[in-house]
Amino acid sequence: MKIRVRIPFACWLSGFAQNRMDLSTAFVHGGLRVSLSFASLDPIEVPDREEKFLRLLTHQVVEIENASDERVVERLAAPENREELARTLVQITSRINLALRNIGIVTAVNEISFDATRIDSLLREWQTSIADGGEYALMFEPNALLEALLRRAPHETRDLFSVRDWEEIEEAIEENLEPKPEQEFLANAVEYLRLQNRRAALLESVVCLEIVLTQYLKAYLGLKKGFSSKRIDNLLSSNLHLSARVGLILELVLTPDEIKKLELDRVLKAISWRNEIVHKTGHLPKNLPDRDCDAAIYRVLELARFLARQRDVIRSGPELERLADAIADEMKVPPPLIQIGRGRRLVIRFDLSPESARPTKDELLKLTEFVSAKCKEYQDRIDPEKHLFLSFFQRNEVVAFVVEGQVVYTDEIVKLVVNKRENMQGQDRADPNIE
Repeated sequence: MKIRVRIPFACWLSGFAQNRMDLSTAFVHGGLRVSLSFASLDPIEVPDREEKFLRLLTHQVVEIENASDERVVERLAAPENREELARTLVQITSRINLALRNIGIVTAVNEISFDATRIDSLLREWQTSIADGGEYALMFEPNALLEALLRRAPHETRDLFSVRDWEEIEEAIEENLEPKPEQEFLANAVEYLRLQNRRAALLESVVCLEIVLTQYLKAYLGLKKGFSSKRIDNLLSSNLHLSARVGLILELVLTPDEIKKLELDRVLKAISWRNEIVHKTGHLPKNLPDRDCDAAIYRVLELARFLARQRDVIRSGPELERLADAIADEMKVPPPLIQIGRGRRLVIRFDLSPESARPTKDELLKLTEFVSAKCKEYQDRIDPEKHLFLSFFQRNEVVAFVVEGQVVYTDEIVKLVVNKRENMQGQDRADPNIE
């Protein structure tokens, strides 16, 4: 037996390739196997966008079935257990929504509060249906008026997330990860911006930055500079205000290129506006152009995301160094450089001896297989073909990559690109309709 719901959901999905836009995942929740997919309209192409394909997702399609011999679905499907069914579906949907909101920044969704007075209404709105060995049958008769009221036109949603974010969203759903504090504040700030509540957006964005900056500086000073906890606490005491941390400490820590790219001057302006709101006027400066306010808020959020990424890289450093040393000791190679990517991804670079001949594919494959096994020990949910990105350098030039578990020499990739271009040019010359 299976139970399925179709939860109204309006959000745009963007991607580089049309055939990569069918998203789905599966996970276990309280004795149930849950499958998630999305109902959608056909993709459209917008040529002037970087990710030129857009697809409007219209519903979350959630299907539950038994994950073991326990007949959980049969119990939930019984009419007398509708409250338990509704409560379970709300928990599952909240789990999905948290990941979409805090990682994909889909601000129109959030955790759902269970309302015992709306059980039948909720199950009807979500088009709850049951399949017992055959096709699905609706639990309630369809209501055309209700469906029309719940349906949202494409122009009514401004939410959009990228296919590139899906892997990290999927991992958060599968592992039921709690969002990091800065993710919640960032999503809140973006939501307020879309609602044109700039005062609230500014407050949320600066709180987001404050949390991340403190965590980043503690990681940087403790793990990179070797400061004691007491020394760090003294340095980051309440006497050192946020504007001083951004304007003084970050300028000492970041590179000139990073400072220029992150536009710290705009960030400092945003912090000063926030201080005026909190300590003086209670509102944004008069005559502040909306465009300037929005730009400053986005710079604050961009800095917060940058520092969160750097914080995670620094925190993971000691454990990844031990992993690199273990690989080097066993395989008799220089320790690779290992850095975390998004989600479970690991980016691994080997610098091979410049004096030796180019290693064979068999040698590199043996090294790759050992690295994959060690990385599985480091994190058992790593899928080597999906999450490991290996490259091999020699004399400071990349000589090979590992693509989906296969070793590919760089010159092979170059030849493929050249041949493809030559073939395309040949086809153009052979086509009499091309001038």
